[in-house]
Amino acid sequence: MNTVVKRLCATVVIFALAITLFNCGGGATTKGDMSKLDAGKIDVLKGMARVVLDNGLTVVVKEDHKQPVVTTMIWYKVGSVNEQEGITGVSHFLEHMMFKGTDKYKKGDIDLVTFRNGGQNNAFTGEDYTAYFFDFASDKWGEALEVEASRMQGCLMDEKEFEAEKQVVIEELHRALDRPWGKLSFEVEKNIFTQHPYHHPVLGWKEDLLNLTRDKMVEYYKKYYVPNNATLVVVGDVEMDKVFQRVKDLFSEIPRGGDIPPVSIVEPPQDAEKRVEVKDERGMNLSRLMVSFRTDKIATDSDYVFDLIGLILSDGKNSRLYRKLVEEKNVANSIDAGNDARKYDGVFTVSVELAPNADLEEVERIIYEELDNLKNSNVTDTEMQKAKNRLMANKIFGMESTRGVASLIGRYETVASIDYISTYLDRINAVTKNDIKNTAEQFFRKENRTVGWINTKNPQPTNGGEKKDSPTKEEKPSYKGDYSPDFSYFSGNVNSNPVNNNSEQSSLPVVDLGEVWDVRLDNGLTVLVVKRADLPVVAVRAFVNAGSVYDPDDKAGLANIVGDMLDEGTNNPITGVSRSSADIAESIEFIGGSLSTSSQGVEMKVLSKDTKLALDLLYDMLKYPSFPQDRVEHIKELTLAEIEGDEDNPDSVARKLFYENVYADHPLRRPEIGHANTVSTITRDDILSHYKRFFRPDNTIIAVVGDVSPVKVVNAIRSRFTNWLAEGAISLPEIAKPKKQTAPKIVCKNMNTQQIKVYIGHLGIERANPDYYALTVMDNILGVGAGFTDRLSKTLRNEEGLAYVVYASITSSAGIYPGVFTSYIGTKPDNKDKAVGGIFREINKFLNEGATDEEVQNAKDYLIRSYVFRFDSVSEIANYIVATKRYGLGSDFAKKYPYYIASITKDDVMRAARKYLDTQNYTMVIVGPVDEKGNVIKKGEEGQH
Repeated sequence: MNTVVKRLCATVVIFALAITLFNCGGGATTKGDMSKLDAGKIDVLKGMARVVLDNGLTVVVKEDHKQPVVTTMIWYKVGSVNEQEGITGVSHFLEHMMFKGTDKYKKGDIDLVTFRNGGQNNAFTGEDYTAYFFDFASDKWGEALEVEASRMQGCLMDEKEFEAEKQVVIEELHRALDRPWGKLSFEVEKNIFTQHPYHHPVLGWKEDLLNLTRDKMVEYYKKYYVPNNATLVVVGDVEMDKVFQRVKDLFSEIPRGGDIPPVSIVEPPQDAEKRVEVKDERGMNLSRLMVSFRTDKIATDSDYVFDLIGLILSDGKNSRLYRKLVEEKNVANSIDAGNDARKYDGVFTVSVELAPNADLEEVERIIYEELDNLKNSNVTDTEMQKAKNRLMANKIFGMESTRGVASLIGRYETVASIDYISTYLDRINAVTKNDIKNTAEQFFRKENRTVGWINTKNPQPTNGGEKKDSPTKEEKPSYKGDYSPDFSYFSGNVNSNPVNNNSEQSSLPVVDLGEVWDVRLDNGLTVLVVKRADLPVVAVRAFVNAGSVYDPDDKAGLANIVGDMLDEGTNNPITGVSRSSADIAESIEFIGGSLSTSSQGVEMKVLSKDTKLALDLLYDMLKYPSFPQDRVEHIKELTLAEIEGDEDNPDSVARKLFYENVYADHPLRRPEIGHANTVSTITRDDILSHYKRFFRPDNTIIAVVGDVSPVKVVNAIRSRFTNWLAEGAISLPEIAKPKKQTAPKIVCKNMNTQQIKVYIGHLGIERANPDYYALTVMDNILGVGAGFTDRLSKTLRNEEGLAYVVYASITSSAGIYPGVFTSYIGTKPDNKDKAVGGIFREINKFLNEGATDEEVQNAKDYLIRSYVFRFDSVSEIANYIVATKRYGLGSDFAKKYPYYIASITKDDVMRAARKYLDTQNYTMVIVGPVDEKGNVIKKGEEGQH
């Protein structure tokens, strides 16, 4: 099931990979055949123009006609760095209020305009900026400009709305603090900066939020939301002259504001190590460590050097810290290192999630050893080139999305300049090994570092073993694969909703992917190819029907282990090539590609020049995995640690309990990664048995999408895979349908958290269900509409201020097997009963009173017009064509989908809703400070200054 976030306004260290989207300057070619790339295709700034209006508004427009979509963003040069003590969090809070009504748009209208026109909108706040974006089909881009012109100075800031949204913002803070890394990252940042405004979190301190007044916010708004403090960016399928003219019509009369002085407070140099321990008050399973160093602001010489250092230290299996901490010493589960260069200062942070029972002092010592090694000029030519290749490849990957390009332009126009983009790769390629050495010597000093940790098992480290939310690790969901594929626009029965090609529907917008090559080889292997030549990028997706649903109960997690082992070693007897885990990683990392494996196969993205290498690796991983015993034990250890780590995340805990109880005795009750007691018993023989049964050509689909010749790709796959033969007829285990519950069930688990996490729901539907489309429309009315247009978001979030995240859906998890109807809310403990009651109230009201004609039409319009955004990248298209093949939808499904949605009536929606939603027989899971009966346990407050 895919979590639906209504408004992503949290602290954002914007685009950790934003450095990867830069213009290719004259000297930007790198080794590894980068010179073969078409410079015209990878010029980010091609087709771009920039003007400044008389009132100071900077306007940047870039024409990009590869897809019929347009992204509009406005960036204000104001963030948490502009806040004084006492009003911390006001920038982010103000961002929320910008959706609450203007002199032209009443509350809810901005989301409604977006919804009706099939668009997307959102916003985010960082230390140095606040940004707002809209994505629309190319015939609706003007709507975004109308909204932004109105709310630049016309926001109403209604007092009642201000107080209600304050509760939502505080719940967002609580949500951040409940994450395993949340409080630690807050405390480390607070200690790095003692005087500079970077001291406080973007979300603010809780007491400041509670005391903030509307008048203070209005004063702040009027000062900073002025044209001379903003950059408007429009990227996509537009005509530049028309955009500039429309911008002038809408914005030129808005008066220029006062000059905004730069932040004058300067953080003094750090002259002694700072150490801070965050107490483990939750009883978490895994310790976490952050080691941070003050660096320098964006666009300084060291900024470029640190981008390479971060990659050398932690990008991929062969990176220095990953290899040492995870591979060799087995003392960490994950490692991340990177620089956050800001407008006024910078921070380089190494973040480590420790393995169970690992020693913090040993981990800290190893980190310092590796940082010291950088000072000894021992960076290799290969390491340098690999890091530079990665930046080039990621830059090209990032160009697939209009929003990615608009974000890049907006961010650097706001915190640096357009020149930063145009010169970035030249500056990167000019970095030498001596620059690495000098930068490491200058900044990686004991007196310049701040160390923070949360220790679950060991005594406090003393001196560090001397001889990203940001910067946090993203918590992995407990359920993958079988549980949460994002194919919510698919149905298993193409004919379940016959197309009515009347004159009204004949003009519906459709998506044309071009020809889909669909070839079945003699050995039963299915090959799908789509040519998309606008960028030199290729996605490869190999789907194997081998998911965790087939795991025996006593070996839960087996399919996941097999998937994780695919890139841990191969041995091809025909070519005589044997590859270790490190060899495979080095092959893909050096060319800047990406590779992931799972219980259901392999996914890769590479530059088109590297397609041959990708297919070679794919062949060896699918046909000749060697499953070395030492790597089996290593992967099992990492999986067991992941299982423990998931228990530190209250959302993961609640979701796991929800699935366990909804699915009861069915295999889908189990998390894909398994349980500690089952994973520990898995042997290499178990792995071989699973592989031999499921990994066979007649159970596999390979999709290739991108800048390729379809006929050459088919021939290349045929020549490689022709000797992959299936032994006998395929025999997959029969999986019984899960049983519906016949009585309500309530499950409660106590965790010392800021929020109560509540899941309510029951068994859902299969994707082949003939009511799938009607229920898709229902979902968008009830619980997953754009912005706050659905009923749950509109009432519980937007009107009552009970939560930052609330949603409900029955179609998003539907697959071969029935998914689940899930409703979710995270709220403060005192609001538990009100939140739970509100979910039931809204569902019952919907079932009893029905949807309105307007709601149904709006949902249909949104689903039809937003469909184009599902095909931004070659990876998305590869997953799409695999799914259409699996579900028998036909290669022209993208063209038919709008008509299926258009044919749905209000009666269809309500008949399906009343048939499948059950408010009597449900499972409710409550996780947080509650007893076994769900009664709230009172506790102290966190998030204070």
